[in-house]
Amino acid sequence: MIESFKQASSGQEKLWKVFWLWGFIGLFAVGVVTVLLMILTEMISLGSVARILISLIILVYFLWVVFAVWRCAFNVNWKIWGYLVRVYIVLQIVLMGVGIWKGVNLELQRPVSGYAVPEQSKSVDVQPTAPSMAAQSQDTSAEPSVSYTKCKEKMEAHALSNNVDPQAYVAQNIGWLNDCVRRAENQ
Repeated sequence: MIESFKQASSGQEKLWKVFWLWGFIGLFAVGVVTVLLMILTEMISLGSVARILISLIILVYFLWVVFAVWRCAFNVNWKIWGYLVRVYIVLQIVLMGVGIWKGVNLELQRPVSGYAVPEQSKSVDVQPTAPSMAAQSQDTSAEPSVSYTKCKEKMEAHALSNNVDPQAYVAQNIGWLNDCVRRAENQ
């Protein structure tokens, strides 16, 4: 196995071994392990740093496979396979780049402190009412509670950091706001 790894790295291994063993089966195994590790990081709340490190390990293996397949592309009896596999490699690199771009964007939009990112960001003119304001809703001159104001400001800041309309975000996630107010008032 180590000898095959060295030969693949130097471009001396047969293409079918590099493509099918290191590329197809190897990447499948790495993918299964990755999914398990991602589930584990979610279960024990390791956070985005762990997910990024796992993604970097996959990226390094993927790039090595691409490098090895490219170098071994013409180690075949029928040279057309070399050209076909190189076209395939270019397509894989493009798709991996798109996947990384989308993954980074999703990671940047990941909710903070349990707040969900809204599905749409159009402006909604809705004034949320927290449970602590129920008694105050009869008196229109009453100010919102400190808990409500802090929770709403926290949600609005999160919305702004994710390029989302703060009013729409708060309106669409009123349940989170109510939970935040309840937690703040119970402390």
